[in-house]
Amino acid sequence: MKNSTIKIRKETSGIKPMNFATSILYFGIPAILMIIGFHVIMPVLINHGLAPFYAYFVGLGTPLAFMIVASLVAFVKEGNMLTWKTLSERFRLYRLSGKMWLFTIVAFIGIIILYGVTIKLNMALINSNIIPMPESLPSWLDTSKEISLSAMDQAFGGLSGNIMALIAFLVFLFFNIIGEEFWWRGYILPRQELVFGKHVWYIHGLMWAFFHAFKWWDILSIIPLTLILTFIVWKYKNNTIGIILHFLINGIGLIPIILGILST
Repeated sequence: MKNSTIKIRKETSGIKPMNFATSILYFGIPAILMIIGFHVIMPVLINHGLAPFYAYFVGLGTPLAFMIVASLVAFVKEGNMLTWKTLSERFRLYRLSGKMWLFTIVAFIGIIILYGVTIKLNMALINSNIIPMPESLPSWLDTSKEISLSAMDQAFGGLSGNIMALIAFLVFLFFNIIGEEFWWRGYILPRQELVFGKHVWYIHGLMWAFFHAFKWWDILSIIPLTLILTFIVWKYKNNTIGIILHFLINGIGLIPIILGILST
């Protein structure tokens, strides 16, 4: 316990506390960029003939890439040297113990189960017009319907033999996971801990959920991930868990893409 306390003090030394108002700003600006990317840039690119996923890649991948850059700039502005040792200590990128791996796997299973429950409720609210949907939405992003392989095929303008589709998805996945985990749990969460203490995990988790306001119709089903992931990262002070969990959840999309590429 003593060594753990020393480690936490070392991580938080020189870090400025982040209050609620500043947190809203730091979550709000990326949220606005995502709304613009999704509801303005993506439709324009689709209307100009770009396949839906690549339009999605540009619209959302750009702010996510900026979040990676912003997290590193903020890290350096704190007075840190840009080395792996200092970055891993500040952003809590540590190896996982056996116990942490177990918690990560259990958390993944729990998130999937809760997602299955909340997505059904979400779909019922959408189909009852309680939650409004955008007038036009690519079929692979329409959570009011079951996502089919044909919808994914349409998203990429054809999947069979399309290796570029896999590369594009992996690049987007990198921007998505590293952008969010470096910015949210790497840079922001330790600063929020100094203000919110033991309440930080659900305050941060709910803010992260509402960062996804660009797809407001899906926020309910996102909340299990944002709360559980944040809680475990906060509990163990280890953001490697967040990166792994985030990859396992968002990487599920690799399955239909690979099946589509291999299909004839």
